[in-house]
Amino acid sequence: MSLQEEELVSSHAGQPEQASSLLDQIMAQTRIQPGSEGYDVARQGVTAFIASILQSTASAEPVNKLAVDSMIADIDERISRQMDVIIHAPAFQQVESFWRSLKTMVDRVDFRENIKVNVLHVTKQELLEDFEFAPEIIQSGFYKHVYSSGFGQFGGEPIAAVLGAYEFKNTAPDMKLLQYVSAVGAMAHAPFLSSVSPEFMGLNSWTELPNIKDLYAIFEGPAYTKWRALRDSEDSRYLGLTAPRFLLRQPYSPTDNPVKNFNYYEDV
Repeated sequence: MSLQEEELVSSHAGQPEQASSLLDQIMAQTRIQPGSEGYDVARQGVTAFIASILQSTASAEPVNKLAVDSMIADIDERISRQMDVIIHAPAFQQVESFWRSLKTMVDRVDFRENIKVNVLHVTKQELLEDFEFAPEIIQSGFYKHVYSSGFGQFGGEPIAAVLGAYEFKNTAPDMKLLQYVSAVGAMAHAPFLSSVSPEFMGLNSWTELPNIKDLYAIFEGPAYTKWRALRDSEDSRYLGLTAPRFLLRQPYSPTDNPVKNFNYYEDV
């Protein structure tokens, strides 16, 4: 038992079981299971909170609401900064971006028109390896998903389009993958739609895009030889790349985009 918990029990001299029971009841409301990660820290925090309320010597004095509100505001601020670290991590942003993009697309689909959405979990590297390890394109798994199971068989349901939640760069592996998917798209008459990263244009961020005076001149350089060859191919008619990104949600705040459990001010 921590020192703060000992002080809490001593303040209820003669009623240790009631004090312990009160603390257990409060912890039960947090829905944090005993033994789980963070339970001990949460228990110490609740103990300190109760101990600070019981520090007053006047037993009849009511709880200071302003003091409690100040404590809650301080807790919200601390949690907000911890949340910033989590949701601003690049790995988390990538996952959030994918799921919010998928939800945005599904929300805009009119399923009354007999439209179906199939989700295929495959990374960009795995998709490239699928083509590289296949003797030819028509033996790849992607070809079987897009062409063979739909357009390539009698009574099949052809795929209208393939949306790739990727960001392509001006690299040899990415150009090779774009050639593969555009070839399958041409066979199945299903365009492949995806996006490019800022690095595709030699930028660190899309905020630098207005600084480019002549956008077309960039693609005439020797670094974009493979890109020009892809763009001039017949299969490129079934390839679409978009840029830049757009905002999928407003920053969290109690007024514009509130969360239910606490007042979260996202620092952007």
